[in-house]
Amino acid sequence: MKTSHTIHLLVFFIVCPLLTPRALAGHFDKCWSGGAYNSMAVYVVQARINGIDLSPEDEIGVFDQEICVGDKIVNDAVASFQTPMLIETSQDDGDGCGFQDGHEIVIKVWDDSEGLELEAMLHFYDLDSGAPIDPAPFQGNGSV
Repeated sequence: MKTSHTIHLLVFFIVCPLLTPRALAGHFDKCWSGGAYNSMAVYVVQARINGIDLSPEDEIGVFDQEICVGDKIVNDAVASFQTPMLIETSQDDGDGCGFQDGHEIVIKVWDDSEGLELEAMLHFYDLDSGAPIDPAPFQGNGSV
C-alpha cells in the first residue's frame, strides 16, 4: 500500500552571494562544490511531513528539474519567519551544473527515519508582511 505524505514548506527568497561550506554529506548530492555562482538563497520558515516538523538528520534538497542545486541537513527544528533555515543554491556557470534563471524551483525532502524521498508542496510568502505571494522561479543576481 502506498502511503500519502503531505509536505508544506514556507519559503521566501533573497538573491545574494553566499560562501558557506557544506558541513555534512547527506542523501542529496548537489552538483557543485566550493563557492556558489550567482547564488540564490532559499529561506525555509517551516517544513513538515504530515503536520510534524522535520527532525534532525532529515534533509531538504533544492532542484532545478532533476539537478540538485542546493541542500541542507536539518540540525534543529526548522525555523520561523524570525529565524529561517538558509539553503544556498548555485546558478549554472556554463558547465551544466546549477539552476537556470526562470526555471521552476522544486523542493525534495529526505525523511531520514523512514528512508523516504518526498517532493514538497511549496507555499511562498512575503517575509515582511507574511502575505502569500505567487511562486518564485530561480533567479541569479537579483531579488525575488
